[in-house]
Amino acid sequence: MFYLNYIIAVLLVNASVAQWTITHYEGYDKSFTQNTLDNYIQLNCQAYNLPIIAQQGSLQKVISLKDLSPFAKTKILVEFIVPLDSYYSIQIQNKTINSYQTQELGYGFSMINECFNTSDYKMLSFNYELEGKNYTEISINIQLLDEKSNQQKRYVGIKQIHVFQVQCPQHCQNCEETDNRIICLDCQQNFTLQLNQGVCFCQNFIFKNQCLQQCPEGYSANVYHGCTKVEYLETSTFGQNTNLKINKNFEQQMQLKKSSQIRLDIDLILSNFKVFQQLEIIINDIYQGLISNYYSNLYLSIFNISETKCQYSRNCTQIKLQTPLIDVNSSNLNVSIAFRPIKSKGHKQRYNRFEDLGDPTKSEDSEIIIQNIQLTQLQIDESICSQENCKICDLKYIEQDECKQCKEGFYLFENQCLSQCPEATVQEGPHCKTFLNKQTNSQLILKDIDITQSNWAGETSLSDQNSLFQFRFNKTNLLFGGKWRRQEYTKILILQPHYALTYTFTVSYIDLSGEDEQTGFFYQLDGGEYNFINPKDLIQIDGDANKPDSIVEYSKYFKHTNNDIMITIGCNTNGFCFLQDYYLIIHKCTPYCKSCTGPSKSECLEFTRNSYEFDYKTKQCKAGYFESDDRFCQRCEVPDCSECISKYQCQICKKGCHLHLQGSRCTCE
Repeated sequence: MFYLNYIIAVLLVNASVAQWTITHYEGYDKSFTQNTLDNYIQLNCQAYNLPIIAQQGSLQKVISLKDLSPFAKTKILVEFIVPLDSYYSIQIQNKTINSYQTQELGYGFSMINECFNTSDYKMLSFNYELEGKNYTEISINIQLLDEKSNQQKRYVGIKQIHVFQVQCPQHCQNCEETDNRIICLDCQQNFTLQLNQGVCFCQNFIFKNQCLQQCPEGYSANVYHGCTKVEYLETSTFGQNTNLKINKNFEQQMQLKKSSQIRLDIDLILSNFKVFQQLEIIINDIYQGLISNYYSNLYLSIFNISETKCQYSRNCTQIKLQTPLIDVNSSNLNVSIAFRPIKSKGHKQRYNRFEDLGDPTKSEDSEIIIQNIQLTQLQIDESICSQENCKICDLKYIEQDECKQCKEGFYLFENQCLSQCPEATVQEGPHCKTFLNKQTNSQLILKDIDITQSNWAGETSLSDQNSLFQFRFNKTNLLFGGKWRRQEYTKILILQPHYALTYTFTVSYIDLSGEDEQTGFFYQLDGGEYNFINPKDLIQIDGDANKPDSIVEYSKYFKHTNNDIMITIGCNTNGFCFLQDYYLIIHKCTPYCKSCTGPSKSECLEFTRNSYEFDYKTKQCKAGYFESDDRFCQRCEVPDCSECISKYQCQICKKGCHLHLQGSRCTCE
């Protein structure tokens, strides 16, 4: 029996860098989930719309992890409230946390006064990494250590809870962190673990996150190995018992009643299939799959449903093949199966180990028997998309499709469907939008407040030693800042050729006092005038700009062409300024432009003259290159092509060659 080594279009999840992700959140503007072991009441803080939970003397909160994905590590962050002069203990999973692991936040006094009807409380936070990963819930217990008479009169409260986890790769049920990378140890049922990468993939077909040998009834496999729901229209058979010798082809032309999707199920017998021989399956001049023998290993680039040894000859294998769903945009159908040697100057014919080792003269001729070809016409309910959770997509290029609409509950961002929008974006309907969408050829070049594994616990890159820095949490984002008291921070950046910049950030003012016009956040560009931003003048995006604990937004677009910039920021207030989404966006010149007044080629003042792929005189890509969506010239990967419109789609071949297979190949004389 052949030793089969399949080449298939598998869905791989690359081994990823370990990164903390917020997987569970309770509090702030979201209610707390109720567990049977919980012991608390919910306070009525209408002025701030905060669902703070509290209990006299001791508070217990349990968080279930049963519905979360498999994980390698877990951390928990909690903002809690206790009396000013109290002693307290904190237990996570019945393990006591040392008091030095808690941090007094130093703000939020107005909120505490409103919710607890007294000013005798303070707000703190702690973070804690749990040991192991064999647990399905997290138990939090905060208890006052005062005398019992005082415990009955005073409360313990919780404002927010964040659960951070390093999650396992897709289709992995057990993983671990090694050298800051997540490696899968065990895969879900029927998925195969690729040991050298530590990831899981499906060699067969994926249906509802399961790996199956065949798609269920009413479904058919697409090119991405996913099972797509279909409606069967018509079935026919042809090609029964057709024998093919080397360099012989099988051709069948048919008329379809209507253009639709089709699928071919092909039953073959490979008899004495020798080294450097190949079987090609072509439909309407487009390759749909092949079987090839390289160095006595059989490779398939088509779905192999089953394979058994047969008795037709000494070296005989019976194979059942299936094509993915194929779009046929015509009523004409041409099916071609070609049996030929592999033409390669680097490969010489060598002895086939499947032949008789005792007497090479008994080697039999190679032969392929087409037992049966079944043609099924189908109609699919929705587009076939490579992106997970994409509902409608468009085949923009041969090498990649473009998602147009995600399934319900997912948001479209950079050709992916995400369960929540990334931090640098805002949700607008079913899409995630960034500031970069407002201008052509823009790039984020500075993000000084970043939520990453190294700084999520409260460190900030604005490291001013003369200021008191704090940190706080808001919803599913982390918010950093400090009591700057007219402290300044300066950064100098070297920039690419550009015509403008956008400076944008959100800022939250806590316990702010004073009516001075120069109270609040300020910035300075290139040593110019100070720009003071009073919270009352900003756009309110969350909360009330006239009340504490609110978040307001500032964004400014300005012309700028210097090749460097100096930015100074600070906070001139007796309270706290907290920054979030602190970005500098550069609006660049078109590629290959050294100086410009705008983003287009016509607005370029001077092009670079030393580019091997771009012609500064014609302002076009040179022969053998095409202009990509980002306006850079990329090399055409179709051999003997002089002009192409994408990486694998040729428009004009070199002299003496002509286009073949819808622009995917140039055939030369």
